[in-house]
Amino acid sequence: MYSLISLVFSEFESILPDFKIQKFNIERNGRDIDITIVKINPDKYKMEIYHNDDKNLTIKDIAIREGYVLLFNSGMFDVDYKSSMGFLKSKGNILNSKNHPQYLSVIAFDPIRTDYPNFYMYDLESISIDSINSMYGSVIQNLRLIKRPRENRWPKQSKEWMELAIGQDTSNNILLIYCHSYISMHELNEVLLGLPIDLQVAQHLEGNLVAQFYLSTDSMQVDYDYGHYVPNLIGFKIK
Repeated sequence: MYSLISLVFSEFESILPDFKIQKFNIERNGRDIDITIVKINPDKYKMEIYHNDDKNLTIKDIAIREGYVLLFNSGMFDVDYKSSMGFLKSKGNILNSKNHPQYLSVIAFDPIRTDYPNFYMYDLESISIDSINSMYGSVIQNLRLIKRPRENRWPKQSKEWMELAIGQDTSNNILLIYCHSYISMHELNEVLLGLPIDLQVAQHLEGNLVAQFYLSTDSMQVDYDYGHYVPNLIGFKIK
């Protein structure tokens, strides 16, 4: 049975309307686990994929130049330093046509019909990627962490890393999850499911120092830009 030995957290702090940040410190098995979560209402902000082909630009550089309030990895990339490891489509333009057989989680936004959610996380055990592709202009396929509803699907393992993930809560808010501590993904999932954030589903984006995000508004700056090149990014702008 999973239990938190000690949990210290701030309440969600509003940065912008429907755009909030919250920090957690969990003491578990004699060590501290630090997690930052950014919560965004996808109906209120413009979400887009940004392809960066300039290896001299950091995510902070791009965010400032392009006017993003939040910018982060869209997923792992291949050895060519440009291709996503999973299927990737941006505003109808297919950037990688490969349907990775082990990547069972899909982010979808830019719906082609008004009765589809502006953002939704789908599971490829429940729906085909072709069906999702026909419904949305932007699609990102990555490794699954947590299957809806609240199922930890990452196997137990000894390998640990810092993690950047994306999730969705019961109110369909987007949750950007950044774990600053080295931890196995199975254990991280258990920690996340124990937090008071109403998490329903989560997807792996990237690990260790390649996992980066930059947030900047008039009232706050959060800079986890470690200077590593990232070819494909997810950005948010004020509508």
